[in-house]
Amino acid sequence: MSRARISFWGIALVFVASTLPLGAGCYNFSLHRTAIPLKKGQVAFGGAMGYAMVKTVEAEGQDLQFPTFSLPYNDYWFRVGVGANTDIGVRYTAPAGIGMDVKIRLLRAGGFHLAIDPGVSFNSFLFIHRVDLDLPILLTGELSRHVKIYGGARLFYSHWMCSFDENDLGADCSEAMSSADSVAFGGFVGISFEFGVVYIRPEVHYYRMEFPSSGIDLAVNVIQPGIGLGFRFGGAPDPRRVPAPPNYGPPPGQGPPPNYGPPPGQGPPPGQGPPPGQGPPPATTPPPATTPPPATTPPPESSPPPPPPPTNP
Repeated sequence: MSRARISFWGIALVFVASTLPLGAGCYNFSLHRTAIPLKKGQVAFGGAMGYAMVKTVEAEGQDLQFPTFSLPYNDYWFRVGVGANTDIGVRYTAPAGIGMDVKIRLLRAGGFHLAIDPGVSFNSFLFIHRVDLDLPILLTGELSRHVKIYGGARLFYSHWMCSFDENDLGADCSEAMSSADSVAFGGFVGISFEFGVVYIRPEVHYYRMEFPSSGIDLAVNVIQPGIGLGFRFGGAPDPRRVPAPPNYGPPPGQGPPPNYGPPPGQGPPPGQGPPPGQGPPPATTPPPATTPPPATTPPPESSPPPPPPPTNP
């Protein structure tokens, strides 16, 4: 088989493999994740949709002049927090893509977070199949409790396979795909709006995908905007959202100590009484003061008896 024929079918098939799966949602770069992991025991699920705008830049040293076009994608995810700095997620990308990832937070400094999120996935569309290894580096800054901005860099390695081998086209497909490993590199930025259990995350990605080991000089630029909607439940409560307990009474489920009463100036709110049995002890009346006995007057001193009268001899 001539080199020209291999190059033609190789370029055509790799281009189809890198664009049609995008249209089917198989090959999309969406994340919709911040560097902040879920709390231990917390779960989250949601979905995303958007468009991948694809343009082939160069093939075999020549511009193929393919027009820029947009292809839709959609995927769904489920995540669970497994530690203070770790959560695990699985994702389904329609129509036939599955994957998982492990997010690990490496640094937290105030409202700044840094994490890595390595993942692996398998995708299939018609006769084209692909195994992906993914390494995003996530950065997140907390602007407020409800708004966070995130972004980062990403490296994406893909191994391509072909199962369409029933005729001469299939032989070209297998030969072209047997060594068609691609590398995509680029970055992304997004913003997270969070209200209670709901979060909304619009984001945009830019990547350049090349095939360095295939012998085919092909490069594809991908710009992909999208938006995700998710929900999360459970986990430890946010201490900033837990109301302070009343400043009177013992903790729930415990009785007050004997003669318990709130400290001075820390009684219940106006118009509310303390819980039953937790009021101050009743006021006690001090015993009346005892009066000392009246002073007694000492008896007058007795005068000596008068001398006897003299007697005459």
